Amino acid sequence: MNRIIIALTMLLTSLPLLAEETEVRITHFDERDGFTESYITGVIQDREGFIWVSSWNGLSRYDGYRFVTFKARPGDGCPLETNRINGIKELANHNILCKSNNRYYIFCPKTQKFSLPKQMDRSWQVRPY
Repeated sequence: MNRIIIALTMLLTSLPLLAEETEVRITHFDERDGFTESYITGVIQDREGFIWVSSWNGLSRYDGYRFVTFKARPGDGCPLETNRINGIKELANHNILCKSNNRYYIFCPKTQKFSLPKQMDRSWQVRPY
């Protein structure tokens, strides 16, 4: 979490150097916006522009207006052993690779479901923040 704050602070403080007139707006998200977790473990932006956030409470997608969180719930058949996701990465097929408890899971944005990978790829390296 501290790394994210530091990175965002560095980015926001360098923006005025790129343009003469720059307006910076900082938005804080909470439960009213659909964001329910304060411990963030990863953030990526996919090719469609969505922001994906991994946390100790699942995987969340931000569309610019609100968050939607995807996680395992009792009886839903989800293979996730825990909703604590330690890091994420977008794959070439637009799916989201999630690492949880040293295991990998694939989240398909189209079906909005988690699955176990059929095979592992050596290029899969998910590093938490």
